[in-house]
Amino acid sequence: MSSKLSQASVSQAFSAFKTFLGIQPAVAASEFGFEKLEKKDYPLLAEQWCESAELIEYESLNAFLESDSASKTTQESLEEFVLNFKSEEFVSNSVASAVEHNQIRCTLSHLDAPAICDTSFHSSVVNLLKFDYSGGHFFVFQYVSSYDAVYFPEFKLFLLTGHGSKVLFFTELVKAFFAQLKASDVDKPKRFGGVLTAHGRPSHTFYDCLPAMFHLHRKKLLKKIPFFVQLEGYDYVQLPAVFSEITPERSATLKPAEFSKRMAAEDSFYFHVGLLFKQRLHLKLVNAFDKHVVKAALHQPFDAVKFKGIDDTLLIWFGVTSQKRSWIEQVDACAAFVNHLATEYSDVALVVDGWTNPHSPRALDIEESASDRKLIKQIKSKLSKTIPVYSVIGETPFTKLQVAKRVAFFIANQMTGSMLVSRFCERPGITHMSQAFFKDSAAQSVNKHAIAYPIEKVKDAVEDLDKRMDQVSYSIAVPDFVEFADGVFKKQFSSIQAYLSKQDLVSSTKTAFDLLTKLEPKKDLVSDQEAAYWRSTGDDPIFMVCSTLLPLIKPDTYDFNVALDFKSLAPKKKGRVFSKVYIDYGQGYSEQQALVVELKEGVGSAQFTVGGNVMGVRFDPTDCEAVFRIDRLQIVRC
Repeated sequence: MSSKLSQASVSQAFSAFKTFLGIQPAVAASEFGFEKLEKKDYPLLAEQWCESAELIEYESLNAFLESDSASKTTQESLEEFVLNFKSEEFVSNSVASAVEHNQIRCTLSHLDAPAICDTSFHSSVVNLLKFDYSGGHFFVFQYVSSYDAVYFPEFKLFLLTGHGSKVLFFTELVKAFFAQLKASDVDKPKRFGGVLTAHGRPSHTFYDCLPAMFHLHRKKLLKKIPFFVQLEGYDYVQLPAVFSEITPERSATLKPAEFSKRMAAEDSFYFHVGLLFKQRLHLKLVNAFDKHVVKAALHQPFDAVKFKGIDDTLLIWFGVTSQKRSWIEQVDACAAFVNHLATEYSDVALVVDGWTNPHSPRALDIEESASDRKLIKQIKSKLSKTIPVYSVIGETPFTKLQVAKRVAFFIANQMTGSMLVSRFCERPGITHMSQAFFKDSAAQSVNKHAIAYPIEKVKDAVEDLDKRMDQVSYSIAVPDFVEFADGVFKKQFSSIQAYLSKQDLVSSTKTAFDLLTKLEPKKDLVSDQEAAYWRSTGDDPIFMVCSTLLPLIKPDTYDFNVALDFKSLAPKKKGRVFSKVYIDYGQGYSEQQALVVELKEGVGSAQFTVGGNVMGVRFDPTDCEAVFRIDRLQIVRC
């Protein structure tokens, strides 16, 4: 602590701080004696005041409920509050209340009236909400999510429910306290200014923050929110590009100081939007959000110059990192696997992924991107000169998503490294991770069509064993990995004829895509007792084509060939029978653009042109109730 700050000043300041917390009657401002306090003293002051306040930090809600620090009625009330607090409904209910009342109203059953929040404080990283109720206050800390911690001074209860720490959050309380002392209109009601979202790490932005924004989108609340703020260096997406309800005039990227000035000028409070991602709670929400984001990304212009020729390749995505939790042999393994594939497939290309930049990159982003790019030079030095190499290192997420949708197969770490290509774009591939972080990273990430490299074959770096588990580097033997990856690659693509036949690729003969094993029934279809047959229960049966095939269907002209063996047709169906094919380029399936194929004795063909990036293919086998077997279903490049 500063040598200029006397112990008497600390005590006097703490007395005033307790008034701010609501656990002591007000003290006249003239009695405060800490004018010489410096900002660098805040963390030490917070630590000392934590001890003086006899703050009890409970590791869980159950620990508090088993204590005798409050009456049973109060404990039950707080238990109900905390359980509701840790959900996406707390986010939407709080925002709805702020929109309607210019304050957040929170009901606790042991209180006669709702607790009211119309005040927020913001530093560089944390948004702090202050709730007032008869007889006291409580505080909600918003760091990654909308509910990372809650503090009830009346009960000396501090409950960490998400990310962050007691020292971090109590320091924010100290900052808020001094900010309030300097304010001339402490008791003046504030209006709701809007929401703050996103985080300085892309993983938190895409797992916690933006899915919460999508939840508000589903609740039809985004149109009603006055303004949207992302902090500089946190803007991994431009919000109007993701959510059509948000106009550019109602959103901004601001420095923390600019954001604080905005709140002061507006006399407003803001609410930080975020979830604490849990797979069992939020997977459906995240899956829907992912499709929404990919569609938005593909609507943006694609840099065809930077990625010239990429659509004519069998594209392999390889993620590298020069920072924490790196695979020590990543350069050698990348070159060895891609060189191996090139001996069998003539159009192999490599795209190297690494650090992801926000739209307003910080010095850190620029430095780390440059560090990762050095690994590309090392890879190229070991790679066959005939293999094209692309890079998405240092690109924003939308650019990476546009490239990832073109990928045939990926290799990346199990956490953020695989997020865009695996979780969002659902590409098949392999993930890897240290033994130390394997279990936790699997619980914290979504990899939809990935196979994890056998953890028993991974060796953590001995020199990293005293580090935090998410910073441990590891070793994987290159020959073992190449053998494993080759087997997974061939298994993933065993049904795609274009990449089974080296002769077809080398001689550039017509490429055929067999769809028979790539169909997923979606509507009015049941498997008949005879396994080879399907029964349509209506006049609009629908199959969807598995997404692993889509990146291989490049813009070109194709023949569509279908042969159905009808065991029976609906009695009312007379005359012609039709199949239909729909292609989704990002705007959904259009009846006007459907390819209609007349079936004569069950056989039909038609020609069509693919004019863009294929996001989905739908096949409607018949336009009536029927029992049928699919004998042939393929598209052939003309």
